[in-house]
Amino acid sequence: MEEDLREASCIGDVNKVVQLLEKGVDINSQNKVNGWTALHWASKRGHASIVSTLLKQGANANIKSSKGQTPRHVAIDSHVLSLLPPPSSEELDDDLIVASETPLPFLPNYLAHPEFFYATRQRGKDLEEVPRSPCYESTTNKPSIEDHSRIVKVRRFHPLINSDFVEIEIIGEKGGGIYATLLHKICCELNVSRDAVAKLRKLPNTLVRNDDDVLRLKPMQELEVVLK
Repeated sequence: MEEDLREASCIGDVNKVVQLLEKGVDINSQNKVNGWTALHWASKRGHASIVSTLLKQGANANIKSSKGQTPRHVAIDSHVLSLLPPPSSEELDDDLIVASETPLPFLPNYLAHPEFFYATRQRGKDLEEVPRSPCYESTTNKPSIEDHSRIVKVRRFHPLINSDFVEIEIIGEKGGGIYATLLHKICCELNVSRDAVAKLRKLPNTLVRNDDDVLRLKPMQELEVVLK
């Protein structure tokens, strides 16, 4: 049940988090591999309502992962950061300021197949219901792995905020729907609906429209998703 609590905190299932806490699940339990707690996952994924609930129920915001990360280290949402207690003097004196995008030594199933369609994110006093995205529906035609595999960097466009990039692997070949597969992965990783995407562009100002455009992307190319 401790792993269930971390999973529910990651994918944004507020009701399940509350139910598990009522059953007495250890709120500060850590994963044996990476040392992450439920508060780490909720902070990382930007689930402010779950962060607030965990803190009220006694979650320790100073627990460090196996890489020395506290929930504050992995949080990227400003509202979540405002909910977390300020860093201790020990943290301020610590020379190890770890990056929020440190790769995990394993990929839990709830990250490989996230169910963000029932998650809620808190913005101030309002709760925004995140709609189910078609990108989480199963696909039957998966492209084969060819020589066109590479890593690109993607982020969501915002006119005022330069958000962090996430790395996504391009897998496939021309004629195998490599553009559709890339867009599918981007929607899943950024938690957006495919129907909400207006365009995908290679920074600074080049549209990516089809398989040929994707095949011309260089490793670690920076991309932006512009929503309608």
